[in-house]
Amino acid sequence: MERHILAGKAHTYIDSICAPPHRRTGSGGNRTTVEFFTKTIGQWGYATDTTPFPCLDHETGAVSLAREEHDFEVFISPFSLAADVEAHLVAISTVEELAGCECRDKILLLNGAIAAEQLMPKNFTFYNPEHHQQIYTLLEDKRPGRSTRSP
Repeated sequence: MERHILAGKAHTYIDSICAPPHRRTGSGGNRTTVEFFTKTIGQWGYATDTTPFPCLDHETGAVSLAREEHDFEVFISPFSLAADVEAHLVAISTVEELAGCECRDKILLLNGAIAAEQLMPKNFTFYNPEHHQQIYTLLEDKRPGRSTRSP
């Protein structure tokens, strides 16, 4: 087959795989991509095995955080569970501040350097940097507020 035809097919495959706007595990986009890949590679005689498993998927909803007269711009993790919490607010921006703060049963606002990147899932086997593990360990030790009411 001519090189330009193969290149065109490759672009078509990449476009199909990248087309779903969200391909995180558990999402409809991920299922669509897996189905496309499985069907495509099956046409070439390759056998595939997919194992379904229960997985949370993110549904965007309203999120807000306010303190007295101040509203904060906040972002939630794609895998955060809903919460409805009223408590004192503690804001920190570094791992060192987290290590030294008293935030048990309080709302903990991570901002600045400590929130500069999304934390990888806690037990993610492919990529689990030490500084993320350190933050998770501190959060588990510090026990910031948890929802006591149904959302």
